[in-house]
Amino acid sequence: MEKIYRFVKKFSMPIIIIVILLTVVMGYFAVQIDIEAGIKDMLPQNSPVVERFENVSDTFGSLTYAAVMINDDNILDKDTLNKVESMSKDFSNIKGVSDVTSLTNIKDIKGGATGIKVNEFIDEVPQTESSIQNLKQELSDEEQYVGKIFTKDFKNTMVLVKFEDQEEPEAVVSDIRSVVSRYEGPEEIYMSGTPVIVTDATNYMKRDLSRLLPFVIIAIIAVLYISFRSIRGVLLPISTVLISVIWALGIQELLGKPLSIISTVLPVLLVSVGSAYAIHIVARYFEEVRDGKDKNEAVRQSIKNVGIAVIMAGGTTMIGFASLFFSDLVIIQDFAFGTTIGVGIALIISLIFIPAVLINLKVTKRSKNGKETKFTKSLFAGLEKLVFKYRTVVIVFIILVIIGAIWVIPNIKTESNYITYFKEGSTTRVSTNLVDERFGGSQPVELIVHGNIKKPDLLVKMRDFQEEAVKLPHINNAQSMVNIFREENMALNNKREIPTTQNQIAQYLLLLEMSDKELISNYLTFDYNTNRIQMTMEMISSSKQKEILNEVKGLVDKHFGNQYKVELTGIPSLSNEITNLIISGQIKSLISAVIFTFIITSILLKSIKRGFFTTLPIAFTVLVNFGLMGLLNIKLDIATAMIASIAVGIGVDYSIHIFTRFIEEGEKLNDSINALKASIQTVGRANLYNASAVIVGFAVILLSSFPPLVSFGGLTGFTMVVSFFGALVILPVLIFSAYKLSSNENFLDNNHS
Repeated sequence: MEKIYRFVKKFSMPIIIIVILLTVVMGYFAVQIDIEAGIKDMLPQNSPVVERFENVSDTFGSLTYAAVMINDDNILDKDTLNKVESMSKDFSNIKGVSDVTSLTNIKDIKGGATGIKVNEFIDEVPQTESSIQNLKQELSDEEQYVGKIFTKDFKNTMVLVKFEDQEEPEAVVSDIRSVVSRYEGPEEIYMSGTPVIVTDATNYMKRDLSRLLPFVIIAIIAVLYISFRSIRGVLLPISTVLISVIWALGIQELLGKPLSIISTVLPVLLVSVGSAYAIHIVARYFEEVRDGKDKNEAVRQSIKNVGIAVIMAGGTTMIGFASLFFSDLVIIQDFAFGTTIGVGIALIISLIFIPAVLINLKVTKRSKNGKETKFTKSLFAGLEKLVFKYRTVVIVFIILVIIGAIWVIPNIKTESNYITYFKEGSTTRVSTNLVDERFGGSQPVELIVHGNIKKPDLLVKMRDFQEEAVKLPHINNAQSMVNIFREENMALNNKREIPTTQNQIAQYLLLLEMSDKELISNYLTFDYNTNRIQMTMEMISSSKQKEILNEVKGLVDKHFGNQYKVELTGIPSLSNEITNLIISGQIKSLISAVIFTFIITSILLKSIKRGFFTTLPIAFTVLVNFGLMGLLNIKLDIATAMIASIAVGIGVDYSIHIFTRFIEEGEKLNDSINALKASIQTVGRANLYNASAVIVGFAVILLSSFPPLVSFGGLTGFTMVVSFFGALVILPVLIFSAYKLSSNENFLDNNHS
């Protein structure tokens, strides 16, 4: 620590200048950072689930669709049909759109003297009531379009807009919305589908970022001013976090790592968490100045006495965030990278930049003003009573809370459904619910069957599978060559059945290829060996989704067995994989965070006993976090899955500062009880400032547009309260209890560890 002080004192002005210049450079890159919210982007690109999804896209075209639903009293009205036709043409002209399917361009198979003809079902918009009724009768018999392109009551129709592969959805969705806005009214038009939901999420994230960051900065400034009653007590910690935010975002942009739905809270989180290290340096500086030291000696003593504790606190916080790298979800790994880098920067700035600034500032009366308020006096007096007078009550309370938490933790459910990112009543959620209700969902479920379609037994298996699959809850609109063959047979023989012999299948395929190759290319490869069964699934909870996908797999085993290779993919499969990785990542990251924190604190505190004591309060905090989730039915999702590791990384800071001050006071006083009391009264104050800043910062996230982030902000803020309580009450109770059981007065000193 002495070397750090000498380095800072010698190069204080160069340090200030270099930090300012680097901040300007990083700021240039930080403002250019992009935001992505794609479901596929959350998963590792070498995941078999992602590979299957991309293979289907490569074979049959993009699986990315926007669903535009039109609601009217009668969709066959000539004005509505004209509108659908014009809208479809406008959609097809948008850059990034590869195909548009609507009521005015769906294909119709008709029999003829020389075979079949494939034309658009509506070649001319009907103008009279009788022609509308005739069209309604004809459409009612088209099983492949009922429930997919229009509803049975003819009050709703769907326009499916297919995106090109590798196309950024935001720009395309924006253009689609522009078209929709021109045609809306008197009909109601709703938009849904994965690209629409992803784009809405991205827009909400941008709004959250621009709205929450100023809020949290103002809130932290207020907390700092109330805490220090000093301008420099506000400006120094706040400058630390702003520098760390700018550098972290700049580095991410330079490395090509965009922000995601969870890492949009990165700036807010760094402002809250990163202030901790500067707070402890500044608080100790003010304490040394009040004791009569000049500015240089005050800075020297601050670095010497709290520098190690700050490094330990920052190190363990970085470990907490870095443990999230053990998750296989890319979205969480990127969050881990940004937060770990950001905390590291905040730590370095606090140890070098802040002391450099203090060395170049005069000591003011404000710096010496450190009178304790009535609130803090009564607070710490109450905490002392809990530790020394009501120790047994505290222990009983802790045991009861642990039992209660263990009791309700099994109630926790995992959730990865994208629609839960939006509040009830939001336009995105309302539109998606309507599409689910009237068209059976917009999430594509894809089944790829490897086998020659000319084999009659394969066609029978596909038919039987489809008939059973659509009976499953939330699965609808099964489409494949089975449906096309049925319509072809209906056109030729007035029987809606599949062909039954190999020759008949070959003949039907030849007729289709002669009439419209594109019609079969959506469901069959040119060599006839890869078949596609396409279904849709409604937006449902992850647990239900997993259950239904398992039932689909059961039907695959039942109908295809080992005779044919079958692959299941689609958006629900990606979502299901995210759910699985949330659980496995939670276990790995939490265990690694606790173990590494214990190891690091044991090494730095030079005692396994001290490391164990420091880790116990944070283990209690983690247990309480999961207990509260189980009690309040808060889902374990991509946001809340990070809380436990964050709680370990941030929460252990408070215990570290208490323990290091306890050791320092113990060496001075040679009296464990008074050393413990002094630690609560001195470092407890800095911990209070720190915890207040962090809690207020996370409380700001409650204003987020996304329910998962609201839960994240509320739960993390609550865990910080518990961590503060753990460091100021549980840890001292543990130390005091161990002291009572020990015959050694200074049982935790280095000489007796």
